[in-house]
Amino acid sequence: MTACRLMVLDGITPASDNTRAGQTEGAAVIDFRCAKCGELLSVPSSLVGEMEYCPSCLHLNRVPQVPGTAGFVPPMPREGAVVEFGKSSSPRYREAVQMATARPICDTWGEGKTLRHRAVFDSLLDALDLWRFVARWKSSRLYVDGAEVSDIELKRRLWEYEPATERQREFADNLGLMYPADITKAQMSGLLDQAPASVGQKAWADKLGVAYPANATRGQMSQLIDEHIDLFGYPDEDEDHAYSQQTGQGKTGCLLVALMLAAVTVALVQWAS
Repeated sequence: MTACRLMVLDGITPASDNTRAGQTEGAAVIDFRCAKCGELLSVPSSLVGEMEYCPSCLHLNRVPQVPGTAGFVPPMPREGAVVEFGKSSSPRYREAVQMATARPICDTWGEGKTLRHRAVFDSLLDALDLWRFVARWKSSRLYVDGAEVSDIELKRRLWEYEPATERQREFADNLGLMYPADITKAQMSGLLDQAPASVGQKAWADKLGVAYPANATRGQMSQLIDEHIDLFGYPDEDEDHAYSQQTGQGKTGCLLVALMLAAVTVALVQWAS
């Protein structure tokens, strides 16, 4: 393990030593500071875009673009989760930077308004603490496997990871279902769908005229009822429509008549007084 680390660190030393070595040998070097500890580093210009360890704190830094050229933007990782944010006036900004630079891989580039920090995580769950810390900042972005994740998509993804709600657990307990203590929302939803259809579901299906097997599950019954309603609508709507056709007024018409009668009553009371 030590030999591998020395190989990675080969060629990167604090600038005070390496710069002199580079100037002596005539090789072009790039000076930059470690994103975590601030150590001034100097590496050969041929390593632009590569990941190099800081010899002081062993933080993994990406070597920036050669000074004097356009700002270097590191490529987006194609795997894992990424939290990216810029400079903020929030009092929590310094703490967010500390959280980001504590990661084995954290890219920092730009300056002033263009300053950006990008922390890389193995999974979305690992990235949640930092993301919730910076999510409200306009500059913040969340990526998973190279693609940006919207708030709606994040909620959908978290459904697969977050613990089941108390309501779900209470419902499962009432049905006599067994489940592990660390069950997630998605897993609990699947478990509840496999439970036998409820009396209420069967009564609703009977009212709609939906045919279903005797051993239908909650999930199957919900699907059958939804498909029937998509095709034929709710029975109350049909009845109200038929009533409207026969009487020339539906529920809305009855409400208008009631309002008119109330207004007339108020007017008569005021006139009598």
